[in-house]
Amino acid sequence: MRHAEPPSPVQHRVVDERGLLRSGWVIGALGFVALSGVALWLMPFSVGAQMTLLLHTLAGLVLIIPFTRWQFSHWLATRKSPRTLRKVCAYTGFWLLAASCVTGVVVTFQALFALRVQSVWDRLHLWSGILALPFLAYHLYPAASPNRVNGSWLAHRADVIRDRRRMWIKAAGVGLALTLLLIVAALAHQRPGYTSYQPPIAYQSASGGGPFAPSFAATSTGKPVSPEILANSASCGSSGCHSIIYEEWLASAHYWSAQDEFFQAVRSATTDVQGLEVTEKCGACHDPVSLLAGYKDPRLGRSAPGYHHGDSCLICHAVRRVDTRGVGSYEIGVPKPYLYEYSSNPYAAGVAHFLIRAYPKQHNSDYDLRLVRLAESCAPCHKEWDVIDKSVGPVQVETQYDDWRQHKWNTDPDVSHRLRCQQCHMYYVNVSNTSAADPYDFKIGLGLKYRNHYFAAGNQFMPQELDSPDASGQVQRVNEWLHGERAVPEISAVWPRGPIVALDVQAPPLVRRGDSSHDPSSVGQQESGSQLPHRPTQYRPGVDRTKGSR
Repeated sequence: MRHAEPPSPVQHRVVDERGLLRSGWVIGALGFVALSGVALWLMPFSVGAQMTLLLHTLAGLVLIIPFTRWQFSHWLATRKSPRTLRKVCAYTGFWLLAASCVTGVVVTFQALFALRVQSVWDRLHLWSGILALPFLAYHLYPAASPNRVNGSWLAHRADVIRDRRRMWIKAAGVGLALTLLLIVAALAHQRPGYTSYQPPIAYQSASGGGPFAPSFAATSTGKPVSPEILANSASCGSSGCHSIIYEEWLASAHYWSAQDEFFQAVRSATTDVQGLEVTEKCGACHDPVSLLAGYKDPRLGRSAPGYHHGDSCLICHAVRRVDTRGVGSYEIGVPKPYLYEYSSNPYAAGVAHFLIRAYPKQHNSDYDLRLVRLAESCAPCHKEWDVIDKSVGPVQVETQYDDWRQHKWNTDPDVSHRLRCQQCHMYYVNVSNTSAADPYDFKIGLGLKYRNHYFAAGNQFMPQELDSPDASGQVQRVNEWLHGERAVPEISAVWPRGPIVALDVQAPPLVRRGDSSHDPSSVGQQESGSQLPHRPTQYRPGVDRTKGSR
């Protein structure tokens, strides 16, 4: 009489399955994906962690079809077996693992094509995978042999044990091979040269006052930083995350702060009169990329590495500390770069953008926006003083921050009537859909609203003089802002209507270079070729806004 064999998962198309998709390969790869996912959760940010994420994602996607086929085959073979605790754990672990696979696909899709990875999918992917492990571990742990077995089972028991051992050896080999591949890839990765950056030979750290004295600027490393890291604004625009903000920044005075011809002329003249040591500090605000890279010499002019980068995205958004002394009183945190983040190859840069979205922890830490939302973050560069005559002492050169700090917009007893710099100069702008929204503003609940980066202020001449991006548009925005034609709902309840300053500038259409006369009749006495065009700005009469009345 032939005795029926007890139903067993390891007997039915599991350990004895043939072909490329046999269970040993699947279990080994699945084990690597599971353990690498847990490792990613626990590992600090590093090249190895990023390589782990890439291989984890690739192996997970490749496994979807063989895993589904294997699980279906396994279910067909065991679906009629008794409902034991081991079987319940198997079903529970499978559905949790299936949920982890589905959410993993969603997270991968969002990291590749969406604005950001939504945290709910990321957490579901992580915790469904982690919770599946103990159930599957119990299910896979070898069960004790039955006390009473028939002869047929005893005859096959040795074969089953041998096949199961072979399956686990194959699984371990696959997992080990993938781990070795990961280690080799991490060790073989060529780190960019700027991670061990050496400043120019001419750079000398000032004795006392910090490495970038006479400014108060500093870096978290206490030494110069590669200009490639500091000037990486284009990456923020090409990633698809901050494209609109990047375009707005290109039109702003922060972008052309080093190219500003007035600034270059004043710094050159001051250098000639007072010496290099005095004007080295200017770079902290006007050309921080060059200064923080060790190019302190103001005579470099257009050849300075930061000349075309101005106050880059990193200068504001990677700031770690500020104080209100002015003259560049900030500390810049040096970001830890993602793999290929500064690559000019679009495919390599795409890998970096994928990593930033899928593994944003370090990016969020490097570019923490809490400080930059405060008015104090403007003080380092919008407050300047100088010691022209030691007998006189410090003389205020720029006072925008102090003007605000001492004014009613900061001192009004009614807190609801106070305004910060950002509320006026970075007024909110709306976008039409989520794909155009900024991911960080969206994350904190602003939805389709973000703070513009045009930084409308008071300069209408330089954009057209430099032919900067969107020059005419920037001039129009500045004029609208100065004339009070720009509606800003955020401040409308307390900000008086009308032009910023009730001022009417009247000047002759042409002036002679170097002429200090106020007599318009002197214009007609200019020599040919010595005339400069004058572009007067007409301010409409209105309420004196400095009084804060409506």
